[in-house]
Amino acid sequence: MDQIPHDGALGDAQSTVLTVDSVVRSVTRVLLNAPDPFVIQNGEQLLLLDVDWDFWNFAELKFESEELGYTQVRQIAYESPREAIGAILARALAQGNDAIVNTVEQLNLYLVRHFDINIMNC
Repeated sequence: MDQIPHDGALGDAQSTVLTVDSVVRSVTRVLLNAPDPFVIQNGEQLLLLDVDWDFWNFAELKFESEELGYTQVRQIAYESPREAIGAILARALAQGNDAIVNTVEQLNLYLVRHFDINIMNC
C-alpha cells in the first residue's frame, strides 16, 4: 500500500499515513477478490504482473544503486494472459538461467493459485 512518511510525536519514531488512492485500491482488490500482483526480483531487475478487469499489466523496473530507487524500463498492458506470461518470461530469460528458472517456478505457483493456469508440464 502507498504510504506517506509522517513525523510522529515520538521524535525519531516514524508513523505512516495512508493515501486515499492506496485505500481505494486495497478495498477494490478485497471486494473483487483480486490477488496481489506477482513480483519477482532477479538481481537489479524487478518484474511485476498485475491483473485488472480486462488487462494483464506487465512492468519491468531496474534498481539504480546510486539513487537507491527503481527506474521503469517498460510497462505494457496485454489482453491475453499468454502474451503477458511470455513477456515476463522473456525478460527473466535476459537475466540468465537462474533468473528464468526462479521466475518460472514462482510464476507458476502464483498463476495456479489465483487463475488455475499451469505453465509447467512436469
